[in-house]
Amino acid sequence: MVEPVDLPALPRVTGPLPGPHSAELLIRQDRREPNARVYPRHIPIVIDEAWGSFVRDLEGNVFIDFLTGAGVLSLGHNHPESVRVVTEQLGRFAHGLDLPTPAKDAFTEAQLSMLPPTMRGRTRVHFCGPTGVNAVDAAIRLCKTATGRSDVVSFQGGFRGTTHLGMAVTGLVASKRPIGNGVPGVDLMKDGRRGPVAQEPATQICGPETSIDSAAGGSIPSPTRDAAPDPGSTVGGCARPPAADRAGSRIAGFLAQLP
Repeated sequence: MVEPVDLPALPRVTGPLPGPHSAELLIRQDRREPNARVYPRHIPIVIDEAWGSFVRDLEGNVFIDFLTGAGVLSLGHNHPESVRVVTEQLGRFAHGLDLPTPAKDAFTEAQLSMLPPTMRGRTRVHFCGPTGVNAVDAAIRLCKTATGRSDVVSFQGGFRGTTHLGMAVTGLVASKRPIGNGVPGVDLMKDGRRGPVAQEPATQICGPETSIDSAAGGSIPSPTRDAAPDPGSTVGGCARPPAADRAGSRIAGFLAQLP
């Protein structure tokens, strides 16, 4: 049994942030790591320990962690059951590529058991890399393979990751504007339709008379076309956002136009 870290029941901050010890590590990180890091540039703390929904920095300040590892720590930090099974597996077998193991088989069985009976027999579980953009990449390759088409529809405001492909299908373009020769065949759509790019500095790709399609290398060169891709188009997939994504509100209009 793993004992919990001795954290107080309530959050507390006893001085300015970052504290001196945290500031020292943040300065070293700034010197050693590129600007690709995101969270420490906006949350100036250095976490020393964590338990449940609380994290403690080097100065002893305690915060409620609403970020929860970008939403993946559904049981909180250092949950005893998670620590137990991870420790047990590390002591048995740490890295098995895509070979089957009893733990992997049990995990797959648990996932499939939650599906409706009519889906279980035709569902496959793909074990991709540990990041969201790995899943995006796998989904796009699957769609292209299954449809035999090549283009992808994405939506303004969506975030898909920072790999080359992930940035290509990301709707916010400020971070990818300096990178030339992006992935071709990506149709970016605003408010569920293709059209002139809004004059917003954070999202603008090109001038007001240039369509999102042509700026993104889209395959349908009409700057004012409102309709969804016709059945004869080359669109093979849609980078659909989750409900919490800023692009989520823009997909309804597009889906309504589908045949």
